[in-house]
Amino acid sequence: MSTPAATSSPAIDARRSAPSVDAEPSRGGANPPRGVVITDFPLRAPRLKGLLPWMGRTFLSATGWTLVGGAPDVPQMVLVGYPHTSNWDLPYMLASGWGMGFWPSWFGKDSLFKGPFGGMMRALKGIGVDRGSANNVVEQLVGYFAREPELMLMVPVEGTRSYKDHWRSGFYYIAHGAQVPIALTHLDYSRKRTGIQGMIYTSGDVRADMEAIRAHYEAMDARGRYPDLANPIRLKDEEAGRG
Repeated sequence: MSTPAATSSPAIDARRSAPSVDAEPSRGGANPPRGVVITDFPLRAPRLKGLLPWMGRTFLSATGWTLVGGAPDVPQMVLVGYPHTSNWDLPYMLASGWGMGFWPSWFGKDSLFKGPFGGMMRALKGIGVDRGSANNVVEQLVGYFAREPELMLMVPVEGTRSYKDHWRSGFYYIAHGAQVPIALTHLDYSRKRTGIQGMIYTSGDVRADMEAIRAHYEAMDARGRYPDLANPIRLKDEEAGRG
C-alpha cells in the first residue's frame, strides 16, 4: 500500500513562491534539509485509537471546518498554531490533532499538576514545568523530548490573544535544542480550514529560518477569528541580530 499524500488545497499552489523543498525527513541517520519549509512529506500512521479521532473529525465537520494536510511521519515535533486570536483556537487545534490521529501535548506551570487535579492534567497530556527554576522552561522541555520517544508538543508562539508586535521565541529554541521539526499548523477562519501543511527543521540561523516560516504563512493567507489581533511573524531575536 502506498503512503498517502497530504491533502491538496489552493493554498498549496500558492506556497510555491515560499522557500520550500519536497523531501522526506528522516527518523534517524540521514540529515533532513534545514532552514526550508517542507510541504511534501509522508504522513504519520494514526496512533490514536478509539473514539477520539472520530470525535475530532466530527467536531470539525459539524462546525463547518475542513481538515487539510496531515501529521508528518516523525515521532516528535513542536506544533505551532497561527494565527491565535480566539479562545476557540484551542478546541480546533485539539480536534485537528485528534482527527489526524495523535493527541497534542501541552505544558503549564507545575502547580497545576499538584493536588487532586494533577492526575487529570497528566491524563490530558499536560506537562508541568517549573517557571521559577534555575533551569528555564526551554531547557526543561528539551529534556522532556530527550526522555519521551513520542511527543507532539503544542507551544504557543503568540502567548496571548491580545496584539503584540512579535512572536515568542520559545518554540524555536525548544525545537532547535531537541533537534525536532516545527510543524506549521494554521487556523483559517475565513475558509474554515485547519491542519499541518508544512514543517521546518531549524538551521540555527534564526533570521533565515523565520524568513522561511513567514513566507509559508503569508502564502497560506490564513485569517484568524479576529484578524486585527494576529501578531506579526517575527522574533525579537531577529532584530537583536541573534542567529
